[in-house]
Amino acid sequence: MSLGTGDSWLHREGSIDATDFVLGWAYPIAVVVLVGIGSFSLFGYSMSDVLWSATGAEVTIAWVVALLCLGGAWATNRAGEGFDDLDMIEQGAAGGAALLMIGIPFVPALNDLVLSSDSIGAVAGMILTGAYALLAYY
Repeated sequence: MSLGTGDSWLHREGSIDATDFVLGWAYPIAVVVLVGIGSFSLFGYSMSDVLWSATGAEVTIAWVVALLCLGGAWATNRAGEGFDDLDMIEQGAAGGAALLMIGIPFVPALNDLVLSSDSIGAVAGMILTGAYALLAYY
């Protein structure tokens, strides 16, 4: 099977590749926990466990996993490309996800807003998941 010019097992343009498949199982679990609409624990550790806390900011296992998955999707699919290469919808998804990823643990008011309602949490989860899908598929 030929992957085509410039394609490899790490990145296949216009499809989900091996890296995205491996990271893709952990990301939605982390997002569901991060936005407060679900819980997940494995081997006695909950993804909502706080790793670091200071002056209202809390970094959880879910946030670290989600950040690593987004970073991995970016590094294997979009690394080196600028924000200007994205169309308007892609910029909105990427920008919204960046704001949520930074804001949820470090802006107490945003954290309270997202965690206060399952509906708001679900919308935040959709934005974050859409950004991952955008990065993984590109």
